[in-house]
Amino acid sequence: MMIGFYDIVGPFVRLLKQKKARSLAIKGLKWGLVPRPTLFNDPILETTLWGLKFRTPIGLAAGFDKNAEVPGQLLAQGFGSVEIGSIDSKTAEVVATRLIRRKKSYSHPGIIGINILKDKLSNDAIAEYIHCSKAIAQCADYMVINISSPLVPELKAYRQQDKLADLLSQTRSALNENTPPLLLKVAPDLSDEEKKGIAAVITKQKVDGLIVVGPKKTENVGFTSTELVAQMYTLTEGKTPIIAVRGITSGQDAYERIKAGASLVQFYAAMVTKGPAHANRLAIELAELLKRDGYTNVSEAVGADHNK
Repeated sequence: MMIGFYDIVGPFVRLLKQKKARSLAIKGLKWGLVPRPTLFNDPILETTLWGLKFRTPIGLAAGFDKNAEVPGQLLAQGFGSVEIGSIDSKTAEVVATRLIRRKKSYSHPGIIGINILKDKLSNDAIAEYIHCSKAIAQCADYMVINISSPLVPELKAYRQQDKLADLLSQTRSALNENTPPLLLKVAPDLSDEEKKGIAAVITKQKVDGLIVVGPKKTENVGFTSTELVAQMYTLTEGKTPIIAVRGITSGQDAYERIKAGASLVQFYAAMVTKGPAHANRLAIELAELLKRDGYTNVSEAVGADHNK
């Protein structure tokens, strides 16, 4: 069996704290030290959402490339999409400038999303989200209103229907018609009432998508990541595309989330444990599972568990 680049450096990277490991990986990608795999392309994995063509449903979650330093290099590792951020009012313009410059100079096949999170020192969350949305509207393929971060505890207030509706309504109203799709990212520790309320708001507001963060293994919330995806799929009646985040370490993990109702999946932690090319490996595994079960395209498997 051929020994890969990450087989050699991986054990050393895994000894580092996540922040240091991420910084090292960013530098390695930026300096061209991380080999690029031969991209696995199979029509069975291609899917279209919001008018955007995703080469594969396997994406990189926000938190890794926070400042849009290496989106092209990450797409070249096999991701179908890369979510930049989270950004706030302090970094929005820098990220926008980098992505605009990138579009002019070169391109890689893939989708770039941008995740917006309120600065924890800001006293006006809505103004913060509006400012950032305007700043990145012309360089993002989709944008995310993130109310999931435990680092900004006051965001829990936006789980209330009236406050969430106001946030989404004002953000949409501040943007023109030619802006990217708007998604909402929610935390795993939601009560049943909060889940129902969020589903009602995003349906009424016609939010383009929902990013569902699964619970950590250490979080005792009474349900798994796959079960949470299934719950939100049911509550939104399968009408709002879902991106499932966390716990995607194998093609089987991705497949389970998709059958539960996710149109796309994202991971981040496995970048450290498995290496950047892990996205390519997941795509291969997922394609094999889809073919085994007789699907001709991944979109056919979305929500399949609800049809049993």
